[in-house]
Amino acid sequence: PKRAQVVANSIAFLMKEHRSHKAEWLRNHDRALKEINPTERNPIILVLDNIRSAPNVGNILRAAEASKCSSVFLCGSITPAPPHPKVLKTAMGAAAYVPHEVVGSTLEAIRGLKKQNVKIIGVETTSRSI
Repeated sequence: PKRAQVVANSIAFLMKEHRSHKAEWLRNHDRALKEINPTERNPIILVLDNIRSAPNVGNILRAAEASKCSSVFLCGSITPAPPHPKVLKTAMGAAAYVPHEVVGSTLEAIRGLKKQNVKIIGVETTSRSI
């Protein structure tokens, strides 16, 4: 009985400590959100073309949030998009803050951006890339 009481007290202490850390994180996170201007974004638009990996898409959304990209276009039939669970897990909340849009084809997205006079820069990794 005494051992069970010690274990129960340890569990109770760890739960209180966890709640305390969570509350501190929320206070700091809320303060950080108040300090930034969510409407202030850099004029960078990312166009993802048939990215197969959901974790890669999530990481790109995190990077887009950190760099305050104005939007992300998720193009192609195989690019996973939120609310895909693996995208959301890797994005760690960034999908809620980064404007993103699912577009059927990359060509359609690029043509739309060209009509808006957006400068297009392509990046890819292949054996023939520079």
